[in-house]
Amino acid sequence: MDSSSTPSIPTPNSIVNAESIHQKSDLAWAQVIMTYSIDGKKLLICNFCEKVIKDEGINRMEMHLAR
Repeated sequence: MDSSSTPSIPTPNSIVNAESIHQKSDLAWAQVIMTYSIDGKKLLICNFCEKVIKDEGINRMEMHLAR
């Protein structure tokens, strides 16, 4: 059995994060800074008014931007 027929084990760099795919396709990410708090929760910060939305997704920030 040659090495070309053995299945390869994915490396961390070859695994695509679903969140990164969503970020690329959603226009709201251009208006938001994403960071993490000390306790590891996701923080989204509005580029316009600096409102912080804690531990929510981009949909919640889209509602804020649409107001």
